[in-house]
Amino acid sequence: MRDDNKLHREKRYVEVDVRFTPDGKIRPLAINYDKSHIYGIDRVLAVRRGTSRLGGKGQCFTCMICG
Repeated sequence: MRDDNKLHREKRYVEVDVRFTPDGKIRPLAINYDKSHIYGIDRVLAVRRGTSRLGGKGQCFTCMICG
């Protein structure tokens, strides 16, 4: 594999609008990538504990955005 085809990863913190249920569950509603790019989450497909390749750990949500 050539170097110019490698995937570049960058850790970036973004705002996420979430809803907390009375039993303590978290449901993400939208990702605020920057002031001009807000993506509504259509559906949460999976939730699992996860770690980042660049550091960090917590819950990992697999979401459907824009269909």
